[in-house]
Amino acid sequence: MRMQKSIAVVLLTLSIWVTITIWTGIRFESTVPHSLNPFWASLLRCAHVPWMLFWLWGVHNFWHQILSLFPRKIPEAGMPDNCDEPIALLYTTCDDFDIDAVESCFNQSYQNLKLIICDDSFQQSSRDQIDDWVERNAPTAVVVRRPDRRGFKAGNLNYAITNVVTEEYIIVCDADEIVPPDFAAKMLAACVKMNVAFVQARHKARTDNQTYFARILAPTVDIYNRYSLPLRNQYGFVACFGHGIMFRRSAWSLVGGFPEIVSEDLGFAARLLAKGMRGFFAENIEAEEEFPSRMRIWETVSRA
Repeated sequence: MRMQKSIAVVLLTLSIWVTITIWTGIRFESTVPHSLNPFWASLLRCAHVPWMLFWLWGVHNFWHQILSLFPRKIPEAGMPDNCDEPIALLYTTCDDFDIDAVESCFNQSYQNLKLIICDDSFQQSSRDQIDDWVERNAPTAVVVRRPDRRGFKAGNLNYAITNVVTEEYIIVCDADEIVPPDFAAKMLAACVKMNVAFVQARHKARTDNQTYFARILAPTVDIYNRYSLPLRNQYGFVACFGHGIMFRRSAWSLVGGFPEIVSEDLGFAARLLAKGMRGFFAENIEAEEEFPSRMRIWETVSRA
């Protein structure tokens, strides 16, 4: 059931971009002073290159957003008959344990699920809070703490998967992520029926305890997920955003785990694609993530 890829948006993007490049190139050339020597004139012309690379990315995203406004058929992935595959749900935290979020991960309707808390916290108070919650509410949950912080989040995930996880299907949720009760069941259905290496859920911003800053900018999360990502199933590269995802352990193993880089999620999806494995953006499966409550520059402007 994997969707067939099309180069239509790529061709549309390139045709518009080439037109803009030629038009702006002619205009740009007319501004180069004739008095300049050839070296400086060539150097000045090079300034047009990064500008056109910006336009290439902008035009590509523009068409994804515009075309996503039109009605389209959204693939539905019902749970396969007699499907009882075990699932490992990895909840990652580092001094930001959120009880509402972890309870949403634990209280899933899918029965054959194991909650694993990947705790990278430095503060002993955070560790104690996690241990207390597990003892009181989820004695079947597993808490994993590694001996070092190598690789940051990627290292945290790789350590847990290598040492604790035996399940083929793995879900990753961030510390602030709230998922609906049927999240695991729907993600498994999509992963199995679409026959992909990973499934990325759609996200929107949480509305609880929002600051004024978050209330203003939080809608951008929903806009990006609704209008920039859905068409990539058919017309482009489906990215992995590191949370609200399900992936196959066999795929993770084939590419050597999550790359220990800044954007381990995008690196993971890129390595999978290099091996011929793709992901699927499930726009009908929704999770919530917390929008940053503040920024230093915003605090400075507010005080002023």
